[in-house]
Amino acid sequence: MIQLLSKAAYITTLTTVMVSISLLPLFAASPSLDDGIICIAKKKEGRGKVYFYTSLIDGNTFNKKQPVSVTMLETQSEVTTSDLLILDKKKQSVSVTNIESESITNPELEPVAIAKTNLTDNNEFKGQTQTGTPVTFKLKNNYSKWQLTHAGQTYSGVCH
Repeated sequence: MIQLLSKAAYITTLTTVMVSISLLPLFAASPSLDDGIICIAKKKEGRGKVYFYTSLIDGNTFNKKQPVSVTMLETQSEVTTSDLLILDKKKQSVSVTNIESESITNPELEPVAIAKTNLTDNNEFKGQTQTGTPVTFKLKNNYSKWQLTHAGQTYSGVCH
């Protein structure tokens, strides 16, 4: 009987630990406007990819209604699944590095559009590119995700 209770206690403890470990990512800190966030989305198109990213979004963006720019980049060479996306918050830039066995290459990213957006509603920004194409995006899930619409196409991404 004692062995049975001991095994039951062991299984209960192990189950509790496993559930706790699996729930840790759910309780991880969300991106903070105090530190500022940059949001990025990507989509494969043809042989390359299209990337969108925002300028830094922080408390002043909301308090002082400061504009947020959205930059659209296209890769100039084929992008593979081994690509690593590098987000530099300080420089407010994005680069893609391809890691293949012993060599590292950097497919060129070419800016193809820049939009200026303004806060219009609760976590929603609207604006347009220099050519007049409408751009809207909405911050979601405590600033950890965003959804962008450009030229009628919708892109989803993450914020860091």
